[in-house]
Amino acid sequence: MVKKQEEPFIPCFRCGVCCIKYQVRLNLVEARRLADRLGLAWDEFRARYVDRHWPAMESFLLRQEDGACVFLERGAGLAVSSCLIHPFKPLACQELTCSLSRPECQEGLARDWGLT
Repeated sequence: MVKKQEEPFIPCFRCGVCCIKYQVRLNLVEARRLADRLGLAWDEFRARYVDRHWPAMESFLLRQEDGACVFLERGAGLAVSSCLIHPFKPLACQELTCSLSRPECQEGLARDWGLT
């Protein structure tokens, strides 16, 4: 049996490319938890942060604004972005791991840091 070689760990450089390329999907429990953590009533959370074009009743897509996740804060003139809900970010975001083989990580490192 051939053992798969593991990639070396790289930290997130906070380029925001994954927040631009992907639209986060939440289940109902996770969406309600996020509304609670933000201190918002369910209807207000849905109106402000849920993509109205997603037709499902038990799952939701976070809205995108200016071509990125509504919770992405991009620094003016800086190569660093911030997640406004990082301490309680959705599971899909938690499970995304940075890697030198991920195209979005490669794009961010090239764009922001000049690394290829």
